[in-house]
Amino acid sequence: MDRPLINLAFSGNGQLDKAVIDLMEEIDARVYILDCLPNLGGRASHSAEEVYNRILYAVRALKKRRPDVPVVLASHAGYTEEAINLLRRNSYRETNSILDRAFAQLKAEGVRDIFYIPKEDFGQDIETMVDGTHPNDIGMMRYAEGYEKHLRYALREQVGESVTARPRTQYREPGTYDWELRHREILRQIRTDPPKTVLIGNSITHYWGGMPRAPIARGEKSFVQTFGSRGVVNLAYGWDRIENALWRVHHGELDGFSARNVLINIGTNNLHLNTDEEIIAGWRVLLAAVKARQPEAAITMIGIYPRRQQEERVKALNLKMAQVCGDLNVNYADVGKVFLQADGKIDESLFSDGLHPNAKGYDALGAALKPWLK
Repeated sequence: MDRPLINLAFSGNGQLDKAVIDLMEEIDARVYILDCLPNLGGRASHSAEEVYNRILYAVRALKKRRPDVPVVLASHAGYTEEAINLLRRNSYRETNSILDRAFAQLKAEGVRDIFYIPKEDFGQDIETMVDGTHPNDIGMMRYAEGYEKHLRYALREQVGESVTARPRTQYREPGTYDWELRHREILRQIRTDPPKTVLIGNSITHYWGGMPRAPIARGEKSFVQTFGSRGVVNLAYGWDRIENALWRVHHGELDGFSARNVLINIGTNNLHLNTDEEIIAGWRVLLAAVKARQPEAAITMIGIYPRRQQEERVKALNLKMAQVCGDLNVNYADVGKVFLQADGKIDESLFSDGLHPNAKGYDALGAALKPWLK
């Protein structure tokens, strides 16, 4: 999931001790995971009521200090020798029943953003453990899959099956620009100057103008005329595809502020790599992620701009984009028509290379977009 992890597990001794929970509160995490039941069940030193109370204390303490941070509770994944060791089977079943009872109690108290991973989602069986207790490589992979499923839900990072619907970082060749550096610059900017208008896109938007400043600005004047000089952030990156924009949305570029406008133009760099169906699948997941983080904003999906020798495919794909926007109840703007001649081909006088607009092209684009700004 491309997340830095602080692993506070203690072999044989992870027991939801108060001292550890109190230290965890100090960490401003995106999510807390509590997976201590294997070290709590079947011990004479821990009665069922003690285990129950430790679970309640851990969640209540974390939520009191960090009420908006999700807490994920992992069930006991079980033992693979349970068929011949009834004590082990009864131990994990009892422990999981205690977790069930504690989880129900917390929900009844109105505790929000707590999540439960059931035993079945860890998928452990006779082939997945080295000693009946500790997972082998296959078991660890199943553990990871179980975690990812529930963590993505808790963090509102749902993904799809298509490559366009699974977040990916972007690598830029030396001499172009630093993709990760731009991401960090954007995170700094939105913290210090929360924007009201946000643009998400690829190089066409990246090299238009605005902040953070790009190495190229082909239409700075029209950018300011369209969006103003303050309260706008350009979240476009050169060469980005849908899955790269999804990664950036999942990793904070729309968090911590309330925008009036979010304008999205992404997909032209997927044309040579993906089918129309894959592109549409990516749009759906990306729009859902944007809506989850900016529910009050006017979200406008902008049709892929026409490009040389791709005019007909782009036109057909944009019709499908309009349907997606209808399904998800977001705006759809087909402003790319300003780049077309009467015969349906691009007007070469508005482009620098058949894909990227020149200053004249950005003037036309800005005028077409202005009515869509809230």
